[in-house]
Amino acid sequence: MVFSSSIFLFLFLPLCIGVDRLLGTLRLRTPQNLFLLFASLVFYAYGEAYYVFLMLASILGNYLFGLAIGATRGRMQALMLGLGVAANILTLTYYKYFGFLVENANALAGLFGAEVSAAPVHLPIGISFFTFQAISYLVDLKRGHFPVQKNPFDLGLYISMFPQLIAGPIVRYELVQAEIQGRKATFEGMVSGLRLFCVGLFQKAVIADTMARIVDYSVLHNDVQDFSTPMAWLFTTCYTLQIFFDFAGYSIMALGLGRVFGFTFPLNFDQPYISRSIREFWRRWHISLSSWFRDYLYIPLGGSRGGEIATYRNLLIVFFTTGIWHGASWNFVFWGLFHGFFIVIERSKRIGGVLDAMPFLLQRIYLLLVVMIGWVFFRLEEFPDAIAVVQAMFTWKPLTETTSVLAHPLYYLDGWTLLVLGVAIIWSLISPERGRWIAALFGKEQSGSREAVLNIGALLLLAVALGLVVSGSYTAFIYFRF
Repeated sequence: MVFSSSIFLFLFLPLCIGVDRLLGTLRLRTPQNLFLLFASLVFYAYGEAYYVFLMLASILGNYLFGLAIGATRGRMQALMLGLGVAANILTLTYYKYFGFLVENANALAGLFGAEVSAAPVHLPIGISFFTFQAISYLVDLKRGHFPVQKNPFDLGLYISMFPQLIAGPIVRYELVQAEIQGRKATFEGMVSGLRLFCVGLFQKAVIADTMARIVDYSVLHNDVQDFSTPMAWLFTTCYTLQIFFDFAGYSIMALGLGRVFGFTFPLNFDQPYISRSIREFWRRWHISLSSWFRDYLYIPLGGSRGGEIATYRNLLIVFFTTGIWHGASWNFVFWGLFHGFFIVIERSKRIGGVLDAMPFLLQRIYLLLVVMIGWVFFRLEEFPDAIAVVQAMFTWKPLTETTSVLAHPLYYLDGWTLLVLGVAIIWSLISPERGRWIAALFGKEQSGSREAVLNIGALLLLAVALGLVVSGSYTAFIYFRF
């Protein structure tokens, strides 16, 4: 089920809010949590059908491993943690990477005239998110951050909570532990949450999906390797904006829905395109994933404690893993290592010092160019196609008569698309410090006049977004497939 679909907006969400508020008013905490758990499983089953049983198995397995970790000490506790983490990683590997492994095994076997055959494996949506969330629960339990959760339904709610189940943020159990055990969904929280949801829906349904139509048509109706320079820049610019507002929209909607149901989720997206370096970019883009890799991979590897070479090694391992986490493809691996390479050179004293000394404008240009080139490899499935698009971006390749109508980029830029494109560029480059009206959306309590203005603005954005949703023009979120 998609947040920007009619069935979610007009049936599922109002029903969930109504029942949850009723049970909360009656102070029936256990039935309230059971209902939200049931609603989350229905939400997942709507899109994945039988794979909801995989979700249930994950809940049960991690609950039992959690009990085992809580009941043991020393080496036995470490063994239980190792088994629990291994079970989660093996499950993720099978469903997400089995086909990739078979494909590469076939490439090697082909050198010897052999072939490896296996039935394709379906990738359940959101499996990377709820698996990483479960791993963080087990590791933090072992570290003593909180006592073991002995109620399987409360742990199930933590793992499967529908507002952030499919595309994050990856929430640490200790952040929502108290709210699961005694949450209070206030009227003020619901108003501010729905306001955020309206803004996120506008970002997704209006901005991201408008950009998506240009991006998708570019790939479906043209030979990517024949892109002219204007086509390559139009494609890359639109995808850069599409993924920004697609992911930002989901993140803000998840944050808003959390407030509606009495949960405080961490900020997962903070205007990453205003960054001046790739290091800063990753402090603003997918914040929960960056912090997850920092706490559960980078620091356990040794972090920056082992000297310069060891630090660079650890960073490249992290960004290799970041790339493969996003998808079972060598393009994703390259994308991760591409970012890792720039992280490494930014940390070096010589090159990093030069970058730090550059004027503000040049730093922004550097950041945007690196990120945009990376997005080409992120979006296109074939590595040669991505190389061809990047080459077309930086070496002049004129329009030709043999290309399709996309050879004339202005064909797509009608009045509406130009308006959306302009809004997208400005919005993505606004600093929260300068755009206080954006930052104000994240506050739960506002003055009367400011809240009225924000609410009216959110309703106007909602009206525009609903007009497109009702027409059936919405698409799935990009991060759903991760």
